[in-house]
Amino acid sequence: MQKFKKYLNVELVDDPSDFGGVSYQGETLEDFLKELFKDYEIETLTDDKVNMILTECGIEPIKF
Repeated sequence: MQKFKKYLNVELVDDPSDFGGVSYQGETLEDFLKELFKDYEIETLTDDKVNMILTECGIEPIKF
């Protein structure tokens, strides 16, 4: 999780698509990643992969 430490408190925002979106108001990148992955898996993610997953879930990508 250290890899994304600077961005963990970024609040996620729905994208304009009609599908998916944040799970709840105030959901952060840390909340999102912990819901989907174990800590050791998070360390193997790249910025591009995180943004791809966010986009697939109907969430605006992070500006790393």
